[in-house]
Amino acid sequence: MLDLHHQLIEGQADVPRVGSVVGLDTIPVYAVADAGGTVVAHVVPYLRGLILDDNRLATVTS
Repeated sequence: MLDLHHQLIEGQADVPRVGSVVGLDTIPVYAVADAGGTVVAHVVPYLRGLILDDNRLATVTS
């Protein structure tokens, strides 16, 4: 059986949505926010991590 990391990469496991990407009035203009709307991280390092962690480009695009 695949570990959770590979299950997520292959779309075989679901993760509950607990936040969203929000627009900001500053640079960078987008950030990841938790369910309460608090900014958790800027999108640039988040997306860079998705790419570098062997995830498919479609993940970033979606």
